[in-house]
Amino acid sequence: MVSPWVAVVQRVFQLLSIAGGFISGIALDIAQEKVEENSVKRAIQLRDIVTSLAWPCTYCLPIVYHAVQVHC
Repeated sequence: MVSPWVAVVQRVFQLLSIAGGFISGIALDIAQEKVEENSVKRAIQLRDIVTSLAWPCTYCLPIVYHAVQVHC
């Protein structure tokens, strides 16, 4: 059985690695002034992040899916 602290550290690293790519992508979009151009790409990326984390928020998932569907 894994120690609770080990599980917490593993989850933190997982979140940082996933969020780091997303945040750096947004920062790059801002720097290159391509925020509007890449908004659909970022919405899809956010949807994939949320679903990969198996986030149990039943309120938030429809909002993310709606954002992707509206822009596609």
